[in-house]
Amino acid sequence: MTTTIKTLCHDPKDWHMWEVGLPQLAFQNDYLLDAVFAMTCLHRGSLHPLNKSYWLRSAVQYQSRALPMFYKVLDNVNEETCHAAFAFSLLTSMVEIAMPQTDYDPIEHLVGLRSYFRGSATLWLTMVDHLRYGPMNPFFKPKTILWEYDPEIRKSFHDRLTDLYDIVAGSPDVKIFNETIDLLIRLFHDSPYSIMVFSLFVGPDFFHLVCQREPLAVLIYVYVGVLFHNVNIWWGEGVGERIVNGLSLPAELLENNPKCASALLWAQQQVKKRPEPDKVLFWRIFNAKQPNETVEDLLHPDDNLHSLRSNNPSTVTTPSAYLRNGLTKD
Repeated sequence: MTTTIKTLCHDPKDWHMWEVGLPQLAFQNDYLLDAVFAMTCLHRGSLHPLNKSYWLRSAVQYQSRALPMFYKVLDNVNEETCHAAFAFSLLTSMVEIAMPQTDYDPIEHLVGLRSYFRGSATLWLTMVDHLRYGPMNPFFKPKTILWEYDPEIRKSFHDRLTDLYDIVAGSPDVKIFNETIDLLIRLFHDSPYSIMVFSLFVGPDFFHLVCQREPLAVLIYVYVGVLFHNVNIWWGEGVGERIVNGLSLPAELLENNPKCASALLWAQQQVKKRPEPDKVLFWRIFNAKQPNETVEDLLHPDDNLHSLRSNNPSTVTTPSAYLRNGLTKD
């Protein structure tokens, strides 16, 4: 368990939270302990491919046992129970990403992750005043580390992302697409791990278009897959490749729009490569002490979660509803 937890931390300020604070919460809350065990099983499966099916079954059992207990807590989250609930929401987001899925559909997965992450954000926004002074306190402190890419990787990816502006220029939904491309570039330059929360921060209009499988929205989501592919963490392995290979564009569009065809081909070529950690993460700068952007800073202006911090929560779905929707298996 300790070995697994150490793989989840990437900023020195969070070490104590992951190695001490979260385990202490887990030993006090059975549902959180089961989530830790589920993550540990998935980690073991990644380390021992020959026994992967056994560890996967064990992870599913622990996760299935944790969820009913967690739902009961969600029905009445308060200043005492919010710390373990928030820790569970963070940990289980990783479990959901790491868990292999049969009949994988990238867009259905996006829908599930968005609903789940919105539950986590709702917990954050409604209980932040208590969470700041509990075991999860380091999560709210400024980053002590900045990530820098190898210059070649940074230029290549930045140029490809900015090329998307030209591709969508003639679309009636160009404003929506440009906002989403802005977000992708922002997440890319923040850190390789930031793409993990794309489903939370993307605007509702783009989310609607990609769910309708609008071709240009799908192409932008393909690029999300490319950025996922460069995340060098075991629990995100294969996600980017599944996103890119699981999406397609109409043949007519590819024939009539060489830029679209080139963009899709580049993405498909990228996910065939193995990530190169030494190039993706060229160096880390400690003690950067940059102010953290909050959930409120990154949420799209049209997102109704903003009303939680404006003392008008009546229009917002509860954490329980979001998390139930995101975690319920068909």
